[in-house]
Amino acid sequence: MLVFRCEFEVLAQTEAELFDSDPWILLTTGSAKQRTEVQLSELSPEERTAFENAKQAEINNWLQTQTVSKVLRDQIPVEQIMKCRWILTWKPLDGINQDEIEHKSLRSHKPKARLVVLGYQDPQIEEIPRDSPTLSKTARMLILQTIATHSWQLLSFDIKAAFLQGKPPGGIMGLEPVKELRRALSLSDHEIVKLNKSAYGLVDAPFLWYCTLTSELTALGMEVSPFDPCTFVLRCKEDPSQITGILGIHVDDGIGGGNQQFHDVINQLEKKYPFGAKKVNSFTFTGIDLTQKEDNSIIMSQSTYVRKIKHIPIEPNRKTQMELDVTEAERGLLRGLVGSLQYAAVNTRPDLASRLSQLQSSINKAKIENLSEANKLLHEAKKYHNVTITIKPIPHKDFRFMAFSDASFASHRKPDSHAGMIIAGTHQQINNNVQCPISPISWGSKKIQKVVTSTLSAETTSLAAAIDQLAWLRLFWSWIHDSKVQWKDPEKALQQLEPAISVPTCIETNDVAITDCKSLYDFTI
Repeated sequence: MLVFRCEFEVLAQTEAELFDSDPWILLTTGSAKQRTEVQLSELSPEERTAFENAKQAEINNWLQTQTVSKVLRDQIPVEQIMKCRWILTWKPLDGINQDEIEHKSLRSHKPKARLVVLGYQDPQIEEIPRDSPTLSKTARMLILQTIATHSWQLLSFDIKAAFLQGKPPGGIMGLEPVKELRRALSLSDHEIVKLNKSAYGLVDAPFLWYCTLTSELTALGMEVSPFDPCTFVLRCKEDPSQITGILGIHVDDGIGGGNQQFHDVINQLEKKYPFGAKKVNSFTFTGIDLTQKEDNSIIMSQSTYVRKIKHIPIEPNRKTQMELDVTEAERGLLRGLVGSLQYAAVNTRPDLASRLSQLQSSINKAKIENLSEANKLLHEAKKYHNVTITIKPIPHKDFRFMAFSDASFASHRKPDSHAGMIIAGTHQQINNNVQCPISPISWGSKKIQKVVTSTLSAETTSLAAAIDQLAWLRLFWSWIHDSKVQWKDPEKALQQLEPAISVPTCIETNDVAITDCKSLYDFTI
């Protein structure tokens, strides 16, 4: 694998001309960074003082975690000495009393200073590991369902200065310190610092932190899930067949719940790696607002996120020309809007998934009509921004999975076929035609990649995908509650599990799914 680094110096007054003449060029400029980073020269004296204090707090984190130590400059080869820089941003206040902040300009946000290593300068960049797992959406949903099912309190935390506590990087790496770090360590001109631990900006920092946290959690008695490397289960010491807690980690954030044994483990983790925040019942996790009610049900919402998404501006003279091809700039805006809506559709808005799937397949050949459709979909998403997902506290012994599948066959106007499915948890009594609570667990809509020649073919493909996902969820859920489940032999394991609810039934695995295609139903029974 070859790695290249390219730098282009672009004058601010020529950026527009360059993009107009060569729209394929992507620019990362100082003006782009200013949209998120703070420039000290533009701040008031009080704000500058606040950021200086934030810098000092970050320096203290580096020193307290012993991330760096003094070393003579000539002891480390020049090519192994990297640079670092400050990244200054405003962070929204969360749970802080506004009256306690003296200066009015600081009441809506607080300064955050992060000292970041320029990791691309690492001479071993081609060889070091850079992949690090994050909590999957499906695993998160099963974690929330487990918490609600066992009537545990919903808990969230984030670990303070996590990357500074990761395992040390491979080899000896030097760092050219910023003036604040140089002053704190009283470094002379012929001295620099050596990295003893991971740091923000290093290519392998997320991986090193994941390894560190996983080692600590397993040492505390938690078991890593074979279905998701960011899901950990705690089992009863006296009876390993009983689950006492569950935890999901997303980089330096954690979400979970359990009994007192679980909370004891979390307290031990906090002693080893201090938390920046620890919240229960109501908080935001990875951009999703979570609230646990008195009946232990958990509500998921992205109302605030959806309302902040911006529509695509369309020139008035182009709105009447629906069949006109979009410009590359408009195509980029369409990708951005689809991506923003996709995050909502995947996490809390299954009602957007089908139309969004249609939009995604039209991006490469987009026309003005597609821009209009995207804006209409955004309008609908905002109109019903308060749509939520509720995880119900269904007892474990009565919990069953229920799957639905559907498909849209190609037409002359829309030549692509699409498949959709939704899998929910419910009470076993639903099979007796009794009204029961349901918890949406997994859903999605996407274009069918292979050619299907009929409605029956499209419906069959959709049903097969739903059954496959259903089987995986049943194994995952069963392992959470019993580590002895033979998940490595899924056909045998699924035969031994309680069957899911629905018709038609797939005889080989006891998996079931619901379809509105009568011909497919007749064929399977």
